[in-house]
Amino acid sequence: AVDYSLAQNGGLIFVNDSGDNTTAGAWGAGTLMLRKYLEKGADGVLVCGIFDPAVTSELLQSKPGEKRHIVLCKGKHTAQEIETGLDVTVKSSGIVCGWAGDEVGEGVVAESGGIDILITNARAAFTTLRHFEKMGIDPRDYRIIVLKMGYLFPRLRDISEQAVVALTPGQSTNDFSQIGFRRAPDRLYPACTDIRWEEIEAEAKRRRL
Repeated sequence: AVDYSLAQNGGLIFVNDSGDNTTAGAWGAGTLMLRKYLEKGADGVLVCGIFDPAVTSELLQSKPGEKRHIVLCKGKHTAQEIETGLDVTVKSSGIVCGWAGDEVGEGVVAESGGIDILITNARAAFTTLRHFEKMGIDPRDYRIIVLKMGYLFPRLRDISEQAVVALTPGQSTNDFSQIGFRRAPDRLYPACTDIRWEEIEAEAKRRRL
């Protein structure tokens, strides 16, 4: 998904970080996609928005143009939430809106390595232009925007050229093979990829007897 989005040359592309989807119950705190784009040396990218109240509070004390060192996902080392230290330049701050358009928190836009990062103190989903406007952002200023969602909402689809779903790990992953099943039977799809329908059907019949 990262490579594909970077290879495109026309129009705004939204990339959905489906494993960290705040509309499906995830926290939206993951740094995986941010790290991927940083590793590629990408620019024109907005990662929106990473939930980290401590870092948000720290950056809200800074003025635009100030440089700070931050640590996202401090102490976390999962497939999605990876401790990430960054030198950033604060660009702006604004209001985070909730589902009903109400003000639910604050956020800061900071730049690192050519990538803008929107960091918030409220778990949120950016689903309309107003969500961006309240943060002082025009999404059309970017070529790629990473969202903590599993699909693209209609009002954002209207301004985009493409939408890409990244099958990332995390609390809301759409790739069920990435889930660490603990109490499931040994032979369960998709944890067991070689299972056949006949086997599933036979097991269902056995359980009915």
